Amino acid sequence: MIELSIDLDILDTQKHLHKVQKQVVNKAITRSLNRTLDQVRVVAARTIAKDMGMRVGAVKKRLKKIRARRGKFEAVIRPHHWTPNLIEFGARQLKKKGVSHKAWGKRSKTRGAFIGRGRTSGKRLVYSRTSDKRYPIKALYGPTLKNTFVKRRILKVMEQVAHGRWSRNFDADFKYYLSRVA
Repeated sequence: MIELSIDLDILDTQKHLHKVQKQVVNKAITRSLNRTLDQVRVVAARTIAKDMGMRVGAVKKRLKKIRARRGKFEAVIRPHHWTPNLIEFGARQLKKKGVSHKAWGKRSKTRGAFIGRGRTSGKRLVYSRTSDKRYPIKALYGPTLKNTFVKRRILKVMEQVAHGRWSRNFDADFKYYLSRVA
């Protein structure tokens, strides 16, 4: 399974804390992990959308987040297996045969392709003929979300954001929960 996971080993720290402090630390860890997860998801969606040549909202909708809970200090971003049709990449019909699209981050042409309606869904899709005859036709797809998610450059950006934001989020959340106890 392809995912980005943020987990910590804090058992040594918790051994030296009193009961009230443990509760404060547990709440602060859970909340700051979830806040960090949200921040990493935003950066991941922006980076992936730029790399794929798509809208950020379409990518963000398909990045599933599994939030940290009390007792389970792990937050996960998991990409949905999704291969979008070329219409999702701003496809336009050209006057001469073909379709122009912005898949893989740069505008290019696919000769012999055309835009039509899906038989069952009724959505606009990009198709290409498989022979000289009218039928059969096949839908044309762009890059997959999973393959883009696992690129080294994108994983590196997500890890940098996670490590940079985690300490700030934890400090703020720890102070917040400590002030509520006192």
